Amino acid sequence: MNRTEFLVSLVVLEVGLLALAHVLGWWFEQPMTGLIRWSGLGLAVGVAGTIPLYVLFLAGRRWPPRWLRGIDEFMDREIVGILRQLNLVELIAAALLAGVCEEFLFRGFIQGGLSEWLGVWWGLALASLLFGVSHAVTPGYAVVATLIGAFLGWMWITTEDLGAPILTHMLYDGLVLMHLSGRWPTPRPAWSRSEPGDQPPRRSESNARANTDSDADSDSDPRSVDPLTSRTKRP
Repeated sequence: MNRTEFLVSLVVLEVGLLALAHVLGWWFEQPMTGLIRWSGLGLAVGVAGTIPLYVLFLAGRRWPPRWLRGIDEFMDREIVGILRQLNLVELIAAALLAGVCEEFLFRGFIQGGLSEWLGVWWGLALASLLFGVSHAVTPGYAVVATLIGAFLGWMWITTEDLGAPILTHMLYDGLVLMHLSGRWPTPRPAWSRSEPGDQPPRRSESNARANTDSDADSDSDPRSVDPLTSRTKRP
């Protein structure tokens, strides 16, 4: 997939999710208007909620548990190359689209509707599970996305403002995209580094080895320097 195909696919997918949320909301008489209030509490929770998610992302990239390594390998193989072709505006737009469109569908319509039907916590659990399944590029990522979905859903329950999870989703996606695109240094996964036995020799060992090699070369050279006369001795 090239840059243009990626952008077109992203826009079609995310706008399609937003349209689906509004169509289903109209069909089931569950309007999607009035869910975003941008209250002071919602804004504060939305910004603060980004911090633990981003810290966990950095930790996962730096010290990934074995069951999460497939996520890094997938992103490095399928996503990073495309993201590095995008400019800053395109990366920000991608984060905005994902944050708004996905939250309207999964939190606004699915969690909201299921909460009215089954209760708040069942609505949270099932909506989070569907969110995880929809992001199941690897089994490990499905688990991570389910937990993130539960966190975002809890934010909506707490603030009663869909703007809170939207803001967290946008900011988190934006930070992750910046890292993966190389806009600033990305922690190198620990599993990708050499094992301790494969580490390069220390400087002192390297110098000693270089000196040994140099002495060996001098001994094998039929023309060597006499240290007393500083003259070249011929064999």
